[in-house]
Amino acid sequence: MCIKAILSFSLLLVASATCHALSCYGLEDHFFLQCNYGSCSGLFRARQIGVTGVCAHRTIVEPLLGQEENLLNSMVANAEPGKKMSGLFHVTISHQFYGHKPVTASELQAAINEPIFPPTKVVKVENIGSTVDAGALKQRWQKTEDEEFLHFQKMRQLGYGSLSLCFLLLFISTMKFRKWVIDGKLKNRRLLQSSIPLSLQALIFIVPFLFPMSQAEWSSYLYDVSPAVLVVWIYELVIYRK
Repeated sequence: MCIKAILSFSLLLVASATCHALSCYGLEDHFFLQCNYGSCSGLFRARQIGVTGVCAHRTIVEPLLGQEENLLNSMVANAEPGKKMSGLFHVTISHQFYGHKPVTASELQAAINEPIFPPTKVVKVENIGSTVDAGALKQRWQKTEDEEFLHFQKMRQLGYGSLSLCFLLLFISTMKFRKWVIDGKLKNRRLLQSSIPLSLQALIFIVPFLFPMSQAEWSSYLYDVSPAVLVVWIYELVIYRK
C-alpha cells in the first residue's frame, strides 16, 4: 500500500504541476560594419546560440562573410534612404528562441521576411559613431564570448555531476529495496526497512521541482530524474507483488 500511495501521489504531482509559460527572449545576431559614405565593409558578427537549459544561451564572435555584407549593406542603406551613411554601424536581428536559427545570408533574408515577425520588429540599425574603436569593440564582445563559454562549462559540469549523483543514489536505493523484498522475513520491520530507500527516491523525484527558473541552466539536466524514479517505482511495485 505504501508503494501504491507514493506512486499515485507522484503521478498526481506530475499531472497537476504548474506549467510555467516560458517567455524566452529571442536570440540576437549582432553585426558590425564600418561605412564610409554608403560603402560598408563588415567587421565581425556576434551571434547568440541556444545551449542546454531553459532560455540559456551564449555568444559566438565570428567574421562576416561576403554575402552577409551585401545583405547588411542594403539594411544600412534602407535605414535612411538617400543618405550616404558614414560611421560604425550596429545591426541587430532578433530571432525566435526555439526553432531553426538562421546562419547564412539566405537564411537571414528568409528570417527577416518571415510574416510572423515583420522587419520592423526584428531589425535594428544603429550608427554608434565614427570615433568608436572597432578593435576595442571586438575585444569587448570576445570577452563576453569567453565569459559566457566559461559559465556554460561550469553549468554543464554542475548539471552532469548532479545528474550522476542522483542516478547513483537511485540505483543504491533500488538495490536496497530489492534486497528488502527478497530477504525481508520480519513483517513488523518491513515498513521501517522500506521507508529509507522509498524516502530517498521520493526526495530524488522532487529535486527538479525545487529549483527556481533562474537556476534552470544547470538544474535542467535533472529533468530526466523524475521519469526515471517513476520507472523504478513501477519496477518495485512489480517485485513487491510477486
